[in-house]
Amino acid sequence: HLANIFRFCDLSSIADLQNQQFLTKITALLKILRYDASYETSSSTGNSKTISAYLYRNDRIQALKPGKIYSQENSFSTPPYYGSFKVGDFDFIIATFNTPKLKPPLNSMEPLENFYESIRNENQNIQDIMIFGVFMFRSEDLSWDSASLLPTFAHAATTDKTQPDLLGNFWFKKNDLVEFNGKSGIINIPEEKFPSKRKPPVAADKPIWTQFKIMTDDD
Repeated sequence: HLANIFRFCDLSSIADLQNQQFLTKITALLKILRYDASYETSSSTGNSKTISAYLYRNDRIQALKPGKIYSQENSFSTPPYYGSFKVGDFDFIIATFNTPKLKPPLNSMEPLENFYESIRNENQNIQDIMIFGVFMFRSEDLSWDSASLLPTFAHAATTDKTQPDLLGNFWFKKNDLVEFNGKSGIINIPEEKFPSKRKPPVAADKPIWTQFKIMTDDD
């Protein structure tokens, strides 16, 4: 079931993996579905025993250089992992940070801003940057910057503006990442596909998706 979800994505950001065994199995299944995949992974750091990974189609996505761990900001529960990729003339950087179950999610925009500026200063030739992670904001408290966007949060916040929303999201500067086509959402995985004694997954555990147009490089 997961392989069928992955095969509709050119590039997937995966957080909180216990080891690389999942990636080995999923790439083998995807090959059967005629999706030739590669992946990049972080290493476990500090007290965290989980890793982040990027899974992508070889016929559409090119990895520009190996991913890196960001360790300059201690507001993140675990150090973010980021890598640079290219599709057509569109080159971009995607960054992911894990949120351990027993740690609070990110609830401030400032670490995101600092992280973003650090990546941007390090990669002067690539200005298209998106950050994936789990955020918790009250929609009425979020300072909406006209140059920034949390696309999945924006859709979820319309249903309940009084309760904190805990969900995975992409954050980026929309004035820089003009390739965003305005489409995003949350993938609802049927619970019966994964029998478990655990409680049903919260929104933070569900995959999210977003789309970008392939345009002439604007960096």
